[in-house]
Amino acid sequence: MNIEEFVERKLCEPNQYKITYIAFLDILGFKEKCSKKELSCEEIKAIFNDVELLKFNFDSKFSKLIFSKETCEKTTFTIMSDSIVISAPDNDEGLSFLLYLCSFIHNAFLRNKIMIRGGIAKGEFYKLNNIMYGPAFIDAYKLESETAIYPRTVIADDIIDDLKCRNFFRKKTADESLLTYKNKEKNENNRKTEIEMFIKQSTEDKTYFVNYFNILEMLPLNMTEKKIKTITDFVYSGLQINNARIRQKYKWLYEYFFQSLSTCFSNTINKKEQNDG
Repeated sequence: MNIEEFVERKLCEPNQYKITYIAFLDILGFKEKCSKKELSCEEIKAIFNDVELLKFNFDSKFSKLIFSKETCEKTTFTIMSDSIVISAPDNDEGLSFLLYLCSFIHNAFLRNKIMIRGGIAKGEFYKLNNIMYGPAFIDAYKLESETAIYPRTVIADDIIDDLKCRNFFRKKTADESLLTYKNKEKNENNRKTEIEMFIKQSTEDKTYFVNYFNILEMLPLNMTEKKIKTITDFVYSGLQINNARIRQKYKWLYEYFFQSLSTCFSNTINKKEQNDG
């Protein structure tokens, strides 16, 4: 390729921002593990292989049952050293897809005894091949680095405000909840319910974050006893660390994880009792 062909190709490339949802995820402790060689190159590659396989299975098997082909194709997934960047279409299905995917990633890394911290923003973003930039990218990064603090992916206030303006998080009547549960079609109400189920508000600082342990209840087959034990052992080991700042992250994870387990088992028992009745 000569210089003229190169310039012509570049002139044909898109040069406009798109409004999208952006998730910026940081792999906690990754730089330290690499610099101290606590993880070999083979071990690191195996972890990323696990995440890429998860993404492939999510796209090819699971997501297509729930999301449209267009949303799957327009959602991008990029790994950069100790960071993962995901962009999704600017609509409710795109947000739902992003929340599902972030939840899977959190759990995949926890099973490898690694925590994730992130931020989700909405706004102008440009991506072409390995080039990424834009205000939304910066906003998501700032949420991860300045607001998240704990192993959670926080959601920008303007996203939450928009959802509230559209009557998300409104307490449903018993009839509405029953209708949503019985209706298996992916209509607007079901999509709304999915988004609500994957968003949780912290009791500590009122920050909204991705409820990634919701998978415990929604996909029980994905979270086996062995996987739960792996996460439990990892959390308990972290509570023994001498560094108070790091131990605080494990303390937050401990409280969130076991609260989610308690809710999961409680709901499972209630559903069984209803079915038996």
